[in-house]
Amino acid sequence: MKTSFGAMTGRERLCFVLKYLFMALCVVVALFPIIWVIRWAWFEYDGYTTPVFIGIDNFVRAFTRDPNFWASIKNTLYIAGVKLIIEIPLALILAALLNSKIRGSTVFR
Repeated sequence: MKTSFGAMTGRERLCFVLKYLFMALCVVVALFPIIWVIRWAWFEYDGYTTPVFIGIDNFVRAFTRDPNFWASIKNTLYIAGVKLIIEIPLALILAALLNSKIRGSTVFR
C-alpha cells in the first residue's frame, strides 16, 4: 500500500530522501561522464581549439587505422583475465577459511 510523503514516519522519510539522493549522485558521478564522453567522441578536439564535428571518423580511425587501439584492447583483456584467474580462486579460498572454525578467523569478520 502506497502512502503519501506526509504520512511517512521520520525514519521512512529519511530512507526515501537518502535513496533518491543516492540515485541522483549515481547519475551525476557515473552516467553524466559516460554521456559526456560519448558526446565528445564525435568531435575533433584538443582542449584548446574550437571543437570540429567529424562524425564517425574517430571510430573508423580507431577500428581500422590505429594499431595502438587493438593493442590496448588486447592488453586490457589480458590484464582482466589474469586478474580474474588469480582473484576468484583466492577469494574462494579465503571465504572457505573464514567459514571454517580456525582460531582467529572471527577477527576478519
